[in-house]
Amino acid sequence: MQPDHSGMLKIIDKYREKNLDTPIVVEGKNDVQSLRKIEFSGEIIIFNSGLSIVRFSEELKERYNRIIILTDFDAKGRRLRDDIEKFFVSSGGKADTYLWEYLKRNAAVSTIEELPFAVSRSRTYISLPGKS
Repeated sequence: MQPDHSGMLKIIDKYREKNLDTPIVVEGKNDVQSLRKIEFSGEIIIFNSGLSIVRFSEELKERYNRIIILTDFDAKGRRLRDDIEKFFVSSGGKADTYLWEYLKRNAAVSTIEELPFAVSRSRTYISLPGKS
């Protein structure tokens, strides 16, 4: 499947804006660095595996009403995304997983660490003559 270069860049831009007032939950520090490389400047929270998912979600809800979940796209990342979403929502919060779902379908990446490369590839592709 050919990645949707223009669409992906638009979604990334939209979520950069959302991140200014909504934190993104990721799996590790390399994910934070990857998002910073593609100019996400808002709060990014690393899942604390020292806490249970239930407790982590409850602590998130104590601080935020809304979060964006952006875990890796493998089975472990999907389970973590599903569990954080379930427990955060059951605590009364709103969990946004649209970016995760979009990237899984359209970005040809399997980890968040690959996003800077995918964004660079998309920018290059749409700058080619006849592409946009």
